[in-house]
Amino acid sequence: MLDEIILFLNTANNQTDGLHVLTIICNELASIVALKFFNNVHIMDHKFFIIIGRTLEMLLTKATFIPMAKQDEQCFYETTNLIVNLCLYKNKPLTCFYTSNDDDLSPAYQKIFLTKSFFDKLTRFITDDLAINNYEPYHVKYKVIGRLLYLCTELNNINHNLLLDSIVQCLRSDCYLNAYETIDLREPILNPKQLFFIHQCPQFIIQHNFIQQEKITSLLCKTFIEATKSIFDRRFSATGKNSLHFSYKYIFLFCSKILELTQMKMEIDE
Repeated sequence: MLDEIILFLNTANNQTDGLHVLTIICNELASIVALKFFNNVHIMDHKFFIIIGRTLEMLLTKATFIPMAKQDEQCFYETTNLIVNLCLYKNKPLTCFYTSNDDDLSPAYQKIFLTKSFFDKLTRFITDDLAINNYEPYHVKYKVIGRLLYLCTELNNINHNLLLDSIVQCLRSDCYLNAYETIDLREPILNPKQLFFIHQCPQFIIQHNFIQQEKITSLLCKTFIEATKSIFDRRFSATGKNSLHFSYKYIFLFCSKILELTQMKMEIDE
């Protein structure tokens, strides 16, 4: 089957057609049933997975520097979905995607996809784009980076230091502050942009012991406090109870992150 897929991709008329085919294939293969089929050492060595990995790296580079076409975005979304599922796949059903750990995960797929080249392109994507530019909350870039950062947070056998500086830059950026300011209490969950900046970036730092952890926590606590003051001043300069209500909401959210980081700093000091 994989040989036939490669043959079909090689006969695509152009890159757009090839990405369209790859998008459909990745979407179909990302199911639990298909993942069981791929949990085989012989299949893992197939060229198809190399193509998937290189395609994702190409799209990361494209997303960093130039606008993406609709077909690019769809392929970006589906290839990432397949890769994350393959890397986190276990030989038993997951009861919850967000509570998995890396026991018995697929190290072969991690070696195929999570290469130095991949991390170079991922960190550049975060540093040169997401930490600087604001996009609409449900933009595919936030959905893709959310998946990839979740994957990197869950795995213990990768070099997390490769992503550290870019994540800290995100947490000190105006985009991070914007994510807080756009929270809508009427919505039951965070949107992809808010989830990435408010939850996933801090969790990446909190869950792993970095050598410079104390310096990072002190730096971020200062950033959070200054940001809280900025929101507090602006909201109190406005009129009406609604503005005051939102001021308290923001301060509570910021303080919760400060407490998490402070607790982590205390554990380091001990």
